[in-house]
Amino acid sequence: MVTFHVLTVSVQNLITRHSIENPEVERQIIVWEDALEYVAEGFNVIFSTCWYLDLLWDVRKWPSYYLCDPFENPNNPPLLPMQQKKVLGGEACMWSEFQYDDTILQKIWPVASAVSERLWSPSFVNNVETFSPRVEEMRCRLIERGVPAAVLNGPGSCPSSGVLSTFVHPADAGISPQDVANKVPDKLYLPLKSPWSAFSENKSVSANNLSTWSCLFYYVLGMLTGVVITCFLASCIKSNMMGSLGFSRSKVGLNRTGWLLLFVFLLGCLVLNRMFG
Repeated sequence: MVTFHVLTVSVQNLITRHSIENPEVERQIIVWEDALEYVAEGFNVIFSTCWYLDLLWDVRKWPSYYLCDPFENPNNPPLLPMQQKKVLGGEACMWSEFQYDDTILQKIWPVASAVSERLWSPSFVNNVETFSPRVEEMRCRLIERGVPAAVLNGPGSCPSSGVLSTFVHPADAGISPQDVANKVPDKLYLPLKSPWSAFSENKSVSANNLSTWSCLFYYVLGMLTGVVITCFLASCIKSNMMGSLGFSRSKVGLNRTGWLLLFVFLLGCLVLNRMFG
């Protein structure tokens, strides 16, 4: 059974009645409107008036969330230092009645990062131009971890930084509680592709696991295999074709062209390893 309660009194009357009926309970009230008025009356509040993420219909207006100062009181005198202590903190709110599972995270991130920096920074730290690179960096970090954060400043591309993309729960990844307690965050990630990191992660899992010596071994093995196959087929190949491939027909060896081809092959392997290794 679901019971619906209809509020028939004003917020002011509700707060007053709550204080009278529960004098032993510390008054920490979360309100949407007129929060600073209650601060002036001695109430502790958590500020959220200008940080409703669902009201950001035009993403280009996100700087207003960063510039919102919970201590500013435009319609009344500025808060006194003792009154500022009544602002316990702030929160970014997200009402999801017009959102879906595929869109809600893009609505929250990375705008919520702007609210976070506003809350832990002094009031004079309010330059949007210097903050923009930081919020873009945060957005790329979120994308590399599989969180579909929205684009704020465009064009929105993220260069590959080699950060592993998919978060794995410690119980599924074989991570011991001691590893988590020792704060080893890298072990909580596996190099798996996520649907949102296709443009930010181009590294191969197999290449990442190969050491330098393993790569050298496979390079030499491939070269020797090519030499053996070519020498085995030497009787079926004309002399001029053997020469163009860089091999001497009279003996198993490399002429000038052969050494050049070998150098180009090894150089190509090195370049590919640098690009995808």
